[in-house]
Amino acid sequence: MEYTINETAKIEGPEIVSLAGNPNFVVFESVIGKDTSLNNKIDFNLQVLRVKDIEESETGFEFIDTLSGTLHRFTGTDDKSKVSNTTFHINRESAAITTENIRKCLFSDSFFKGNFHISIPLIVNETGIENGTTINIVSKGSGRAYTLKSFKPENSKFISINGNYTQSYHPDSILRDDENCEIQLDIYKDIDILPGIKDHSKMGTYATTLSKSYFGEPLWFDMNTMWLNANLYSDKFLEGKGWYDTGTMTDYRFVAKRFNGVDTETFYYSGVLFAITGYDRNLENNNLSEYVYDVSQNNEIKPLTRQPVLTHIRGQKQYFNFILSDSGPESNDTQCRLGILYKIYTQAGSYLGCEISDVQNKDKYNAINTACLDIDNVVSDKYAKAGIIRVHFCRDGKAVSKPITFRMLPDCLYNVNDFAFLNSLGGWSSFNFGGMEQTDFKSETTTIHRTQTPDYTISSRIESVFTKDVTEQFSAQTSPITREVAEWLKEISSSAAVYELSTKRYVIVDELNVKHNSKDDLFTLQMKYHYSDSYNARIK
Repeated sequence: MEYTINETAKIEGPEIVSLAGNPNFVVFESVIGKDTSLNNKIDFNLQVLRVKDIEESETGFEFIDTLSGTLHRFTGTDDKSKVSNTTFHINRESAAITTENIRKCLFSDSFFKGNFHISIPLIVNETGIENGTTINIVSKGSGRAYTLKSFKPENSKFISINGNYTQSYHPDSILRDDENCEIQLDIYKDIDILPGIKDHSKMGTYATTLSKSYFGEPLWFDMNTMWLNANLYSDKFLEGKGWYDTGTMTDYRFVAKRFNGVDTETFYYSGVLFAITGYDRNLENNNLSEYVYDVSQNNEIKPLTRQPVLTHIRGQKQYFNFILSDSGPESNDTQCRLGILYKIYTQAGSYLGCEISDVQNKDKYNAINTACLDIDNVVSDKYAKAGIIRVHFCRDGKAVSKPITFRMLPDCLYNVNDFAFLNSLGGWSSFNFGGMEQTDFKSETTTIHRTQTPDYTISSRIESVFTKDVTEQFSAQTSPITREVAEWLKEISSSAAVYELSTKRYVIVDELNVKHNSKDDLFTLQMKYHYSDSYNARIK
């Protein structure tokens, strides 16, 4: 749950559960709309009254700006050699020219030039158009930064002032009376709160502070910048059957503050946010709510994968992932048992029955959970005619998720060489490269030469091995696959974590090129990879 301390800003976003590899923006905007600023800007006129019978000493005038207290003084002169940025020439023949000379001095002053629109309107009368003798000064913004504390002399015979130059209330709820300010976000991580729980007593561990200057326009932060390269995950799922913590979630929250250079004011506490190790195309909506099972809502979810219909051969390992949200983990009103529901069909689609496995109380689950499915024991051993299996997440025996679907293949015709990988949504997926396998093993030798000594024998070493550098690369091919499966396998090539399940070794995918066309229905892909460790413990 989020908490707003005061109405400093209107806050949009961020998404509660998002992919760490994509932007997740929070936007801060003034509560007060821009249109109200038109009513309270500084707007006044300086009018030159006379130029012929006026003494030089009577042409001076001055302002004091409110924010800095700086004196801005301007004076007139008949001596053209004394003209400067603060001294204007008095043209005794033309009040209009003298007005232009004053405007030029105002433009030479950084305060007036930077903060005001300064113009001389034309005089339109019955006889035509004349150059004006009035300088119109309108502020470019609102607030104390544009106001003037005083104007002297008040009763000048040379120049007069009229309009509002002392009062301007800034319509921006973030800036207020300041010319600019900062919005600062204190980031806290490791809150140790599961999705759905509303608890502000736990702030977590301070991570860093993000800050940006605010100038009256909506200001944004990408909350996932910090977690982009974290690549969090757990490999506990390799241990066997049952449920495991996927380990791909980072929990964090932020506190928003306004800083004007002197005072710091907190105005917003975010709820706990969750960034999951994963990615999508940049312009896709970064919101994973449809993958989150909320115990209190009992909503239907999508499994945490984008995999299409896959095949299953006895001996393969398949995985199911989901995100859990529980606002009342200890509440008796929502106590339930969650697990895996298998619905079994023949190859023709006739329903054969269902089985339930891996059931446990809701309080046993983590934020993101991975189950290693037991298809062989639960389904294959009991249903000889099983051809299609649809696997659901279930609550008290009833399906509460969309299914992931497998088509059964005979193990006598196909090999098992499956790999598990971290998919694009932050869950674990697997795929069988059951085609041809190949190993490319090479060694390189560095030798040293020794001096032959009198005690040599036929077994002495004149040239001997100093080091042996070994490189090995493996290739694995898929069986014929559909275009949908080929597209999905881009994820194993892009994954930060891939494991060869037969050895449980972490592998680095060197090459997996996905290339298909509209003419063919089936495709074969080849993956080249190597182990993270060296054959002879030497890392090149």
